[in-house]
Amino acid sequence: MDTATSSPPGGPGRRGRGGEIATTCILVVALLLLAVAMGISLFIAPGFKDICNDFGTTLPGPTVFLIKASDMMRAGWFIAIPLVLVVFALAVVLTWLVDYRATLVLGLLVCLLALAYLVVAPLFFILPLVQIIQDVRASGAGP
Repeated sequence: MDTATSSPPGGPGRRGRGGEIATTCILVVALLLLAVAMGISLFIAPGFKDICNDFGTTLPGPTVFLIKASDMMRAGWFIAIPLVLVVFALAVVLTWLVDYRATLVLGLLVCLLALAYLVVAPLFFILPLVQIIQDVRASGAGP
């Protein structure tokens, strides 16, 4: 049997679906990472903002930016969440109907950005807490 002219498994004209499956998995991971990032923005950042306001701490610029982004997310969550879901659904449909390579790049980019947020955001929330602890200790009110 000549291997150069043999058809792929599943019959002639049928190509493997490994790329589509892998891209869909990456898109699902991207959606989960976005859900965690949105959860931080919707639930953790506002509590952190209240803590810093109670202590009267001056926040660094990146932390202020994250808190303002969180406020915008809280004000428009009813738009942001459906928008993310619609874009995700369109990406999955495009993966299976058109070509998976374009949505693979989109999925990897979203994963990278969400991971960067999940690494950087906690740092920008922890640094002001260290300042609050130092201020409390310096004032003699702490242990």
